[in-house]
Amino acid sequence: MAENKRGRKPLDRIKSAMSIVGKPMKSANPETVTVNATPIKSHHLSQGIAPNLPGLVRVFDNAPEAAGLFTSHFGIDLQSLAGMSPEELAAQTDMILQAKQFAEYLPLIEQHINDYIKAVTDYNTFIARAVKSGAKGIKEIDKAKLDVMLEWMGYKAHQEQLGRKSDNELIKLNAETENVIRLSDFSVDMALKIKATALNKSMEDAAQRPVLAAELAEQRSLVNQRKTHIKELIQYGTRGK
Repeated sequence: MAENKRGRKPLDRIKSAMSIVGKPMKSANPETVTVNATPIKSHHLSQGIAPNLPGLVRVFDNAPEAAGLFTSHFGIDLQSLAGMSPEELAAQTDMILQAKQFAEYLPLIEQHINDYIKAVTDYNTFIARAVKSGAKGIKEIDKAKLDVMLEWMGYKAHQEQLGRKSDNELIKLNAETENVIRLSDFSVDMALKIKATALNKSMEDAAQRPVLAAELAEQRSLVNQRKTHIKELIQYGTRGK
């Protein structure tokens, strides 16, 4: 293997560069970094690992928008990876590890979200069913209210009709009762007049027969009492005055 002008082989230079990670190096302007939990002071770590590689990326030559599209979707600039410093790569690794750690909880989060969506959906469908059932119940209640109103109006009309019929029947009954009373009075009067005529004749005969005068007077009194009794029966019924 060829040596450089300082007399060192390329392999020796690579080994020397790799040793930077394993041991501290002195520098005029040292920078403190942490690699594998070992403090290292080196200005090399603030530089890109392979700063020349980003300029050699050609896969995006025919589709330059693809690089930006990838970066906008995933937050990683593929062309700049090789030119990033160890600190920048470490920060990117932190981002990736955070995403991986978060991804471990995704099934549980997804289950919670699905349960939440189902709960909200069930609640809304419950409200829809309740409103539908309530609307049906309201219609049935309105129909029942109408039925009750119609039945009540029919009952009131029936009561009024019965009242009018009862009044008519009472008027008719009173008229018939008065007719009966008048007819009865007429019949009684006629009978009494006939009887009175007979009694008068008897009295005339009694005058001629003094012995029978007292008997005729008593009979006339009985006839008057009978007339009064019949009239009271017709007027006041069996209960009397």
